[in-house]
Amino acid sequence: MWSLYGQRQEVALAALLRHRATGKEVLAACTHLFWNPAYPDVKVMQAAALRNGLHHCLVRLVGEDRAATTAVILGGDLNSLWRKYGADYFDKVIPSRGHLTSGVYTLMSTASLSPEHPDHPAMRRRRGVKAAEAAASAVAAGIRKSFKGVTIDGGPLQLRSAYYMAHGREPALTTRTHDFAGCLDYVFVTPQHFSVSGTLALPYSDTPGWRDPMDIPFQPIPGPVHPSDHLAMGCVLEFVTAPAATPHTSAKAPRLASRPSKPPPAKPSHNSPSSSSDLVFIHDP
Repeated sequence: MWSLYGQRQEVALAALLRHRATGKEVLAACTHLFWNPAYPDVKVMQAAALRNGLHHCLVRLVGEDRAATTAVILGGDLNSLWRKYGADYFDKVIPSRGHLTSGVYTLMSTASLSPEHPDHPAMRRRRGVKAAEAAASAVAAGIRKSFKGVTIDGGPLQLRSAYYMAHGREPALTTRTHDFAGCLDYVFVTPQHFSVSGTLALPYSDTPGWRDPMDIPFQPIPGPVHPSDHLAMGCVLEFVTAPAATPHTSAKAPRLASRPSKPPPAKPSHNSPSSSSDLVFIHDP
């Protein structure tokens, strides 16, 4: 696991921005985690590094005293499911509650991952990898031999999914192929700084009650209407504390809906065929 983790080249980009209307600073970041579903433990370590890295970035840019009071927005393709409802090759057992929440989503939302989670590095085993070889690789890298009993620490940042804050659940899917559908993309925000007043409608009917995202009528992407292999996500955020500054009138935002209704008309897209867009609009109440 550590050998592969060290070889990966996924990165995160972050920029400290200033909200014009209020003067408040916002750390905006984006990322893309490892794609391979056979390595959820590698993604967990990437997510831990991401969370801790964002915190250290804040400390470096605004100082220790202001880090906790600076808002954060993170958009990314985490290649990890909010919920998996059926057993498959990668997860042979689904908990009795009827779904498995990925280790990455758990870590991103709660800032920790227990050693009992099936995506924890101490729990994940792959065929063809001998334990002795894995341990030797870890020792050679100067890393602890075993994660057994160790809780993965995601650092002090509080993060919540904007879509979950708005709807109490994630979208059914943000990508679809001929044999897979699921929600892999998220917009995370610091909930102590933001409330979510709206989300971008997705181009399918996402009424509660579905069991398998593959059952939702939506064609595999990319295609003639959706040139990206992931769907765009977006949200309208409001600062929790009303600013004293004069209200700011922003440019008209694209159509937003609290629940998807019908597919929006096709519009020219500036997305590349291999990427999606995350749109965030901040309104001051």
